[in-house]
Amino acid sequence: MNNYVQEIFTKSSNQKGLIYVCENQNGQFKYGKTKNIENRLKMYGQEYNLLTAYNVNHLSLRENLIRYDLAIEADRRYKDARNEHVDYDCQDTVEWYAKCIIKLDLKKQRLNCYLGKESVSKPANFILNILHF
Repeated sequence: MNNYVQEIFTKSSNQKGLIYVCENQNGQFKYGKTKNIENRLKMYGQEYNLLTAYNVNHLSLRENLIRYDLAIEADRRYKDARNEHVDYDCQDTVEWYAKCIIKLDLKKQRLNCYLGKESVSKPANFILNILHF
């Protein structure tokens, strides 16, 4: 199991792109991932305004960590499970996960995210459940 988790984590670290936050004309905020922000914004049209974007590795992992953040999950409770729209300004949450350092601790079977003194830990199996390649 440890080798499999390590292999997935290594593959994830090579996945690079942008994590972004937009606001639409209805006052909703949308987070997401992309490898080309210009194409993504063209796809959305003029109703979305890009607020911020971060170059990251672990692209899918970071997006899914955002999706499973407690505040984001609470806001999305009655929405489609894949809906990336929230009804509050989620820029701080997105920034935290975009800028954090992600480490895999195989001894403790934990995925650790660090930003300064703050940290979030998840079971290592968590990455198996949320990564999609």
